[in-house]
Amino acid sequence: MPGNNLLSAAVGTLSDFSSLIAAPLGRAIPIAQKVQTGIQKFLDDASGGVHLGLHQTFTWAGGDGANPLVPGYLAVVLAPTTDIAKERLSVKDDQLLYAPRAGAATQPLTGYDYILLRIEGHSERDDWRLRDISEALLKGEDKEAEAFRVMTITAAWQSDDLAVGDRRRVVQAIKAELEAVTKEGKQAVGDEARSLADIVKVHAMSPEMANKLLPISLEEALSKEQ
Repeated sequence: MPGNNLLSAAVGTLSDFSSLIAAPLGRAIPIAQKVQTGIQKFLDDASGGVHLGLHQTFTWAGGDGANPLVPGYLAVVLAPTTDIAKERLSVKDDQLLYAPRAGAATQPLTGYDYILLRIEGHSERDDWRLRDISEALLKGEDKEAEAFRVMTITAAWQSDDLAVGDRRRVVQAIKAELEAVTKEGKQAVGDEARSLADIVKVHAMSPEMANKLLPISLEEALSKEQ
């Protein structure tokens, strides 16, 4: 690695394909470029190389790959496989532990460099501040109600930031919110437009139910039926 700006080449390749990369990865590329500059300078100044690295391909849980990406821990240990028995590794309180022999008490792993990665999984997003949909929600005017409805639902239906099941949930929630406003007036939901997070909380079906259904089509999304 010394003398070769491999990080710059990798990020540069991503930049070349940025127009083809869906959100949110596409939005992260400018940040990655700045991080790359700092890390590369550190490596060049220290004449450093890769000390411990991980190159792994993951698939979604239930896919055909050998390494599904599921919640849990991933330990990368700089040691020969003859030195560390992976079945005797464990984690407690986010600390990597190791039993020196089968049946022995575990203790913090020492003597080897390692990286411990924790992968979290959530059934529901903890951030519904999606710019395109939020902007559409704020542009509604009574005299342009139908255009507003189509614009908002379409933004949700084609949002790259939403998983397939979440697209159905958000579309359903927005339709229910707009129906309530149409039937009962603004006072039914407040004088100001509610945030997407509030709308999803009140109207959306559960993630489990949404994932059992087929992906929502544009025709279904724009229909007047709930």
